[in-house]
Amino acid sequence: MKEEKANTEDMNTDEKGQDGLYKIGVTREAERVLGDVVNKVNEGYQGGRASRTGVASWIITQFGKVLDGQHIKTMRLEFLNEISLLEMVLRKSREAGQLSPDLKKLLMQQAGLLDEPLRRGSKSKSVEDLPPESLSESAS
Repeated sequence: MKEEKANTEDMNTDEKGQDGLYKIGVTREAERVLGDVVNKVNEGYQGGRASRTGVASWIITQFGKVLDGQHIKTMRLEFLNEISLLEMVLRKSREAGQLSPDLKKLLMQQAGLLDEPLRRGSKSKSVEDLPPESLSESAS
């Protein structure tokens, strides 16, 4: 998300003494959802009018108060770049002068130098362990 400071002459501080306003870019979907939220807030409300900027700011600040580790993990998964992660692992391995045992095993399996299948947990099975009928079901 690109962030840039808005025109300070026009938007820096209003008469209520609020902090300056900043522009952010959002996806088309986020823009649509924001419009829906603003319409819902304003529908039947006679005490004023909610703006897109006000509602977006409120949503962000309120979410910031409840942000927890699970939210952060979910966002990190959403923005995961496998190549960047692999480059970071390689860089750390070079700095340490060695690969972790798990990474060594994975590389050997990827190169076809180990016969044992990759295990992701004690209950996982390799393709060879599955009955033939389950393979045909998953292919369709």
